[in-house]
Amino acid sequence: MSNAIVGKGSSLQVQQASAFVEITEAQTAQFSGSKADLADVTHFQSPQGFREFIATLVDAGDVSCTANYLPHDANQATLQILFNEQTKASWQMVLPNTLGILSFDGFVSSLDRDISFDKEIKLSFKIKITGPVVYSLS
Repeated sequence: MSNAIVGKGSSLQVQQASAFVEITEAQTAQFSGSKADLADVTHFQSPQGFREFIATLVDAGDVSCTANYLPHDANQATLQILFNEQTKASWQMVLPNTLGILSFDGFVSSLDRDISFDKEIKLSFKIKITGPVVYSLS
């Protein structure tokens, strides 16, 4: 039997003043692009001719998100403000069934709308994470 979980019931939230508010009708949040930079410190005496590396910097990557676009929704309007003003915000991805929270700071680095005559209007945006992503129990 698998212990896999589904994202149904998750909530993407951004901090406004002293409270976190949900990005209304968010559908996806894909964390990607995290990587660690390494410096090659290989030298003449490196053991058995193997390269040696040391860790330097870590990039936590991005969160690519989609939502149903709601033009009169105040929480979605916050995304436009954060993008226009390039303001760093605190974010959290609340996992379903009290499985935990992924917390991070980030900037809205892109904000797009996909408008088609035969489909729902989609809002897509990307959050550039600055600093670490921290997991905690709910």
